[in-house]
Amino acid sequence: MSNLNFEIKCYFCGFRIPLRPSIANKVFICPKCKGHISNTNSQFEPPPIPRVNINKRSENKKFIEPEINSISYELIFSKVRKKAIEIAKLLMSILMVFAIFNIKCIIIKTISFVNPEFNPPYSYPEELKVDNPKFAPQEIKKQYSDIDKHALAATMNDEVNMDALSDYLLKGCKDEHDKARVLFRWIANNISYDADALADLQNTNIDPEHTFKKRKTICSGYARLFSAIAKKMNLESTYIGGQVRSDASLFSWADLANGHAWNAVKIKNTWHLLDCTWASGYLDKNKKYVKKFDDFYFLVDPDIFILSHFPNKNIWQLTDRKININEFLIRPKVDINFLKIGIKKIEINEVLKNGLKMPYLYNKDNEVAAVSIPLNETIRSDLEYTFELSLLKDNFDLIVQENEGLWEKIGVDKETGNRLIKIMPEKGVLKFILSNQMNPNESYLLLKYNVK
Repeated sequence: MSNLNFEIKCYFCGFRIPLRPSIANKVFICPKCKGHISNTNSQFEPPPIPRVNINKRSENKKFIEPEINSISYELIFSKVRKKAIEIAKLLMSILMVFAIFNIKCIIIKTISFVNPEFNPPYSYPEELKVDNPKFAPQEIKKQYSDIDKHALAATMNDEVNMDALSDYLLKGCKDEHDKARVLFRWIANNISYDADALADLQNTNIDPEHTFKKRKTICSGYARLFSAIAKKMNLESTYIGGQVRSDASLFSWADLANGHAWNAVKIKNTWHLLDCTWASGYLDKNKKYVKKFDDFYFLVDPDIFILSHFPNKNIWQLTDRKININEFLIRPKVDINFLKIGIKKIEINEVLKNGLKMPYLYNKDNEVAAVSIPLNETIRSDLEYTFELSLLKDNFDLIVQENEGLWEKIGVDKETGNRLIKIMPEKGVLKFILSNQMNPNESYLLLKYNVK
């Protein structure tokens, strides 16, 4: 029995090894995998990691790296894969933002083919072909009292038809500037906005002859009437269609269906912008038309005009730097009323640059001109601010009020005659109120700031 042979199975590779009883309890090396084993497998060492000479062809062409390296590679790959997924999600978010803006642009272009505010079915106003219109940044505005009186003095006999009207208006004109002004003033005074037509723009008649007879139209009717009569007066002008932003909020999807139209007129070989519609009056909160002439929209600086008016054709921006529709939609809204009270263009550019939100302002009948005021809605309680305003009417007082407290009348500066106050405001709300001396009930809020 002592001569009987035994065999054991290698723990690592499964190779069966014949043993004699005399060496059954010894530890030895497996001849196949070189692992240290015993018949009880209580003591063992794994086989050494095989080394491969990359300069020689291995006989084992299907050589497999040790399992521990495979696990390491799998961990690395999983981390890389996770990071790649995060980056892909971020890129998709960015692409979605750009896609939304591009969709807006496509919708705008699509609407331009069906909305009469964009592209009315009459060809002659937009037939004017101008390769590169230029704007000359010069002081072109002048006193209009005489030419305005002439425009407003037209009688029924002078307004029998457009030919008769153009002949009458030309009698008071000395140059192209006068022609543009007298026509602008007559249209703004005699043509009203047809608020009821907003419900059915597609069927609104905007032919100049129809507008002239009915004295009521929508914005494209205003612009086409200006171009038609300007042509009879030998004044070069063009019809411009595009988009507008008329309130302090960002552009909304509802605005896509409401295009706008205005004009450009050529004076002394340079082009200038005007909007007869906005000059004639406005729509109140109830969408009711209020007739009120606004001189601001005659020969507006293009850098200011582009804050609220975006033409379908970029050449009619008339600015040195052209913007696209995306920038127009997302840029901070600038309240045009600040320009009307005398805030300079360079100060408005700072507002745009810094992304500031402008304070509340309501200059009801242009009673106030600003000399120096903060243009940020939020001001600080630990800083001193200077407010200097000029009252253009004698029967008004300027009042300051902090946090619904007592009214304090602002005094007159002896040197300038302006209302001047330097104040370090309390936290809360700072208000400036314009009070009518003759009728205190007509007082109204002029400016409002939030104080932090």
